[in-house]
Amino acid sequence: MVTDVGQHQMWEAQYYHHNRPRTLITSGGLGTMGFALPAAIGAKFAKPDSEVWVVVGDGGFQMTMSELATIVQEKINIKIAIINNGFLGMVRQWQEFFYDKRYVATPLVAPDLPRSPTPSAFAASASPNALKCFPPSAPRVNRPKPC
Repeated sequence: MVTDVGQHQMWEAQYYHHNRPRTLITSGGLGTMGFALPAAIGAKFAKPDSEVWVVVGDGGFQMTMSELATIVQEKINIKIAIINNGFLGMVRQWQEFFYDKRYVATPLVAPDLPRSPTPSAFAASASPNALKCFPPSAPRVNRPKPC
């Protein structure tokens, strides 16, 4: 399991139970957004027989999504879970709690633009096995069942 930096890193640490030592690669807050995808590629080369998962936010994924081309070209078998909330979540959380909700530069799309880049579209272009998942509570309009 490889995590990027952000809220998803905290969620992985809280909710994923590791059965063996040294099965989590994370920067521990000392890295930057975009750490997870290249680190997972390295982890897969280091342990080619192990299943490698990336847990990354949509902001961090945008930092290194070009590495999907490397993954496809080198036929690297890693799984990527993108937590897509449309914001730089941890930065926004700090702005909410400590800066009186003065939000600056946290949405991943400008208000006057129709939408931000879609992580699932990039994933689908890299792999026919890409899935787009929704929480069970999400409205069931033109979408598959929850993963």
